[in-house]
Amino acid sequence: MKKMVIVSLITASALLMSGCAHRLGQFTAASSKTVENFNYKAETKSYIEGEECNKIYVIIPVGSSDDMIQRAMDNTLEKGRKQGLKGNMLIDVRLDSTSWYIPYIYGESCVKVKGYLVEMEKSL
Repeated sequence: MKKMVIVSLITASALLMSGCAHRLGQFTAASSKTVENFNYKAETKSYIEGEECNKIYVIIPVGSSDDMIQRAMDNTLEKGRKQGLKGNMLIDVRLDSTSWYIPYIYGESCVKVKGYLVEMEKSL
């Protein structure tokens, strides 16, 4: 009996101490500070928004939560290109995460990206 209690405690402790990790994305350039001597074509500056969402059916998530920020950024850049905007970088970017869930029915988890799509000037 005592052995069973110890095994149960060890099992419960192992379950409570479990965790997970998610890769959020990989970017060519990123900064939360002002960047000096940053040259882009001002005439190409256009505000754009995009997102990446994963759905949850009953209790089963559909889609990968890895790289959600990167996919949201890629979706935003692609959306701008499809609208005929020229640009290869987002500046003044805002990232928002939203989620909602109706237990045992449906839910969504989204990353939204907002910023200005600009075309970098080529350096000599």
